[in-house]
Amino acid sequence: MSHIYRELKPIPIPDFCLINRGNGRVFISTRTKDNRRNQLVLGRAVKDPVTGTLSLMYPNDTFRMRYPAEWAKVYGEPRLPFEFHIGLYCATLAIGRSTGLYDILQEAMGPKNGNAVMDYAMFLLRSRSNTTQLFAETMRTQALFSERAYEDTWYSELFGSISSEEINALRSGWLDRCKANGTRLVWLCIDGSNNDCAVSESRLAAKGAAKSHKNVNIVSYIWAVDEARGVPVTWFVNHGGMVDAKAIKRLVKTLTDKDIDVAGIILDRGFCSQEVMSLIEECGYAWVIMLKESTAGFKEMYKRHSAEIRCQVRHIVDQKFLFGITDKVKLFKESTHEDCVALFYDHVNGGARAEHLSLKILCEKAKLTKKLAKPQKANGKETISVSAELRPYLEIVEEEGVKKVVVKEQKWQEALEAKGFYAIASSEDMTADEIDERYDRRDASEKQFMILKKQLGFHTTRVHSDKSIESKFTAAFVAAIIRSQMLNLCKRLGFDVNKMILETDRCRIFKTTSDTYDFTNDMLSSTSSFLAGLGLSQRHFEAVALDISNRAADQHFESMTRTLPPLDETKWNPQNEEEPASGNEPKQESQAAAAEDVSVADEAPPKAEPERRGPGRPRGSLNQKTLEKQAQAEEERRKAEALGLKVEEPVKRKPGRPKGSKNKSTPTQADLSQETKEKRKAGRPKGAWNQKRIDREVAKLVEAAKREAAQKSGERTVGRPKGRKNDKTLEKEAREKVMALMRAEQERLQRDENGV
Repeated sequence: MSHIYRELKPIPIPDFCLINRGNGRVFISTRTKDNRRNQLVLGRAVKDPVTGTLSLMYPNDTFRMRYPAEWAKVYGEPRLPFEFHIGLYCATLAIGRSTGLYDILQEAMGPKNGNAVMDYAMFLLRSRSNTTQLFAETMRTQALFSERAYEDTWYSELFGSISSEEINALRSGWLDRCKANGTRLVWLCIDGSNNDCAVSESRLAAKGAAKSHKNVNIVSYIWAVDEARGVPVTWFVNHGGMVDAKAIKRLVKTLTDKDIDVAGIILDRGFCSQEVMSLIEECGYAWVIMLKESTAGFKEMYKRHSAEIRCQVRHIVDQKFLFGITDKVKLFKESTHEDCVALFYDHVNGGARAEHLSLKILCEKAKLTKKLAKPQKANGKETISVSAELRPYLEIVEEEGVKKVVVKEQKWQEALEAKGFYAIASSEDMTADEIDERYDRRDASEKQFMILKKQLGFHTTRVHSDKSIESKFTAAFVAAIIRSQMLNLCKRLGFDVNKMILETDRCRIFKTTSDTYDFTNDMLSSTSSFLAGLGLSQRHFEAVALDISNRAADQHFESMTRTLPPLDETKWNPQNEEEPASGNEPKQESQAAAAEDVSVADEAPPKAEPERRGPGRPRGSLNQKTLEKQAQAEEERRKAEALGLKVEEPVKRKPGRPKGSKNKSTPTQADLSQETKEKRKAGRPKGAWNQKRIDREVAKLVEAAKREAAQKSGERTVGRPKGRKNDKTLEKEAREKVMALMRAEQERLQRDENGV
């Protein structure tokens, strides 16, 4: 719904408007394309406090946009905000310039639309939502690439106007940039999803496996990430009925056409099908894929090895509390050969999932038992039945005219024992450790893909045409590229990327009395470190303040292409964080300086500047005492030669202690213990628990408290049982107990060390 400006003074209702006396809406009568009558609401009517007549109204956004002259008569020209948050804009522009993404977008879509897509990408990053109606309000005080924050209707028109040729130009340009930045041979992490689509007469929408589990049309999409760099490389929006195998084939062909070879593919269980695996093997790619529990490969591995690896230390995976074993089995019943499959057992995850299932079964049984105990009306329409999810474990039987709930204990037991097991297959013979390490590289893709799906609305694509579908996916992919660069930097700095994106609001510029903007540095140290890591400093923020001031003063003559002073590339290199920059980034100023250097190079070669000496004596020089000893020895040698005495050259001492000398006394165990106490190694104190264990123990105590409260109440109702504390209180008390237990263990270990 359009925003109603109740915070402003009401205006007289224009003569061309009508009033709905029932609900107070002020509107004009219009006609739709098919000549049907329609109402366009422009505001809400309000009584004049003097006359008492319904002659004033609070206007809405529609009135402000449709009748700007009428708006300006009352409220004047729009004024710029007192402050702008420029941190996210600077970070996005720095990444866009350094990676070449901004230049590619400008070339593919033009300055105005390219800037608008960058603004929308910032909106997706900041709000983690794709509800375009929130754009204008969310980005009102943010520095933008565009002249102003456009309304949702403007973006609806934009997404409907971007052509397939422009999108393909962006895709092709980004692949060229990835190749220039060193992407040559990659292991691809491929993800996809199906979104509900309500677009009528769509060539992309078709019946399929909808994520919402409804019988609706869907649109599918697929994307790929270079797992070594964690950077998205390409994407496609597919017809809803396209099978995964064809989608992968199209994606891989696009990469090979750009001379980017695919060494292998890492897939999750969503792609686990005979058709997909056959295609990958035909193409000759190596692969690693997680198996569905319904596949023959998983069932066979579980049958052979589940009992063998359950909490058996001889099968523990390196650096993890995880147990694994490999064997050769057929992945599918139709398979003609066997592949290497690793079966893993995660005790912690399995225990949590088993507990969750058991609690659901027990609560369902208690609820049904209570319902069956109540007398049923003769004409009652309610049918008491087990929920579909729990029917494998519970059933209602009737004995001698009495209904009761029966637990299928064997099925329940089998389900509990299977929790925590999963299988990963590989085209190459590898150990369980190697397969686990290879599949872990999906982390580069999975976290980005979850954000991408959230930005796209998870289950639903909220647009009105095929062009809009593809355009909105394109904007989300641009956001994913920018976020991947921020994520890589935050990993190095030890920051949370989502928190850091919001913290960039601390980088601000304020309006001065002369209607210009000035940068004031009141940022947190973490915000400064993050922006400095992107090569940004105060001179960049001051340049942005000047640019926004110029835009406001004379927007008709200002360029729509946004620039920054040269970045400090020693701080951050988007191509390879461990090596110096490769020089692929455009550097107009540095290239001009290089040209000037070439012109004067023949006249006078530049002198090498002397190396600056640090504190202390120069490297390799002798200290004063050694010099005095050498001078004294030389004086004694000259005196001896003058007296005709034979001078023997001192024998240079060999490494090790002199022959016949005794070594120093071997330190006792007590000395070593004392030294260990005095010089403790880095890491947490002895006996202290890591954060994962603390969280795990807290979760156990919280669940135990919930079970106890549920058993006391005897009935599961909406909300928490009567008398049970809320989740925050339970977690707080549980954490205090866990920390007390940890401190007690530390004190016990300390007493043991001291021999008390």
